[in-house]
Amino acid sequence: MNLLLSATIWAAASATLIFLYRRARVPTTGLVFAYLAVFSIVHATGAVVYLMPSFSGPLLEQTTKGFALSTIGLVASIFGIWLVLHTTPRRPSVNLVFRFRISQRPLPAVIAYGLAGAVMYFFLAARFRWVPTLGAVFSSGYNLIIASLVLLSWKGFQERNIRWTILAIAGALTFPLLTAMGLGYLGYGATAAIAILTSMTGRIKGAAKIVILGSLGLYFALTVYETYMRDRPELRRLVWSGQSLSSRYQFAQAMVTTPEWFDPTDPAHLQVLAERLNQNWLVGATVDHIQQGKADFAHGQTITDAITSLIPRAIWRDKPYVAGSGTLVTQFAGVVVPLGTSIGIGRIMEAYVNFGVTGVVAGMFLMGAILAYADRRAAISLEANDFQRFGLWYIAALPLLQVEGSLVDLAMTSGAAILTTYLLNTALSRSSRRGFGQLRTGNNLMVPPRPTHFQPRF
Repeated sequence: MNLLLSATIWAAASATLIFLYRRARVPTTGLVFAYLAVFSIVHATGAVVYLMPSFSGPLLEQTTKGFALSTIGLVASIFGIWLVLHTTPRRPSVNLVFRFRISQRPLPAVIAYGLAGAVMYFFLAARFRWVPTLGAVFSSGYNLIIASLVLLSWKGFQERNIRWTILAIAGALTFPLLTAMGLGYLGYGATAAIAILTSMTGRIKGAAKIVILGSLGLYFALTVYETYMRDRPELRRLVWSGQSLSSRYQFAQAMVTTPEWFDPTDPAHLQVLAERLNQNWLVGATVDHIQQGKADFAHGQTITDAITSLIPRAIWRDKPYVAGSGTLVTQFAGVVVPLGTSIGIGRIMEAYVNFGVTGVVAGMFLMGAILAYADRRAAISLEANDFQRFGLWYIAALPLLQVEGSLVDLAMTSGAAILTTYLLNTALSRSSRRGFGQLRTGNNLMVPPRPTHFQPRF
């Protein structure tokens, strides 16, 4: 499969996914579209660069092989999404409602999730990062903040109040800045911003508006990325050497006021995209490495590792698994990772190293189905005004958007996120029993009616 054919299939598959949701007119939190966006950024961007006549790079062969396999994975995941789309209920059902809820309006949930997430992530995570299990639990407060901003944007739409929507957009755009200035990495914040912004796409009527906004957003994102890559060495020096917040703020101000506007005719700009937003060449290198007999298939070992990594470190003190892809990229692709550089194994590569092309098809099909199911459950919980149940499903699925990470990363972050959200929801439910009363009368559940004006469409 050549590069142009793969790109054509990729575009057709993406358009088909959007058409399926638009035609079905089902509620969505945007998780599926966030996944499509992030997956396309790390796979399609680099491949498209190699299609430009003005660009030539040394990784064309590996990129072509990897992009073909990634395209197969994308199509398989869309089939999984399609299956869930046509086999799950479209509207709220009574068994989805918590017995007690903090409120039938979203603002208390926005405040509770946002405040709890901010305290956990910005204050407790750093102080308890060396404490087994607690560090991971407090770090998952990051996901609570994302969920609170999604709820805030939903509140703005529900009440037709543009101020709440603008506030949610502003919050989304601060994530990349926060992670870049706080950790030295842009990717985590960018994924969070995409998740929040795509949650609003279902409320935009008209395909033309979506295309226009998407194109502008893409150009803005590429400009931000080029600016980040231009200044990344100095930025990481400031962050990793523990420089003061004022120094970082001044540096961030200089970055914002002197952007590196993306120029598709600039070979230097294209080279950055071909090297850093191109997971395909790693996949292609893995295929070559295994086919040449330099590495053997894992035969499910990384999946077993992901399952056993769910055991809390507080119980298994010597647990060997840590966040990150470790030596997997070097082991299976034969690529030596420079010190200070983070290269994740990614969904496609990890699926391939376990069971080859069959693993890619089956794994991505399952990944798409799980994501679509969680998205549907979160969306219909929103329609039922069950914000705590929304938070549980939405936050549990957020780690699926980290498509460059390993399955161990996915298992550990999802496990911590589910535990944290469940405990928070339980605490909120118990504390609000007296204030808001029971939602259960006899053997019947009292489900608030779905707002007639809330009909999210894509």
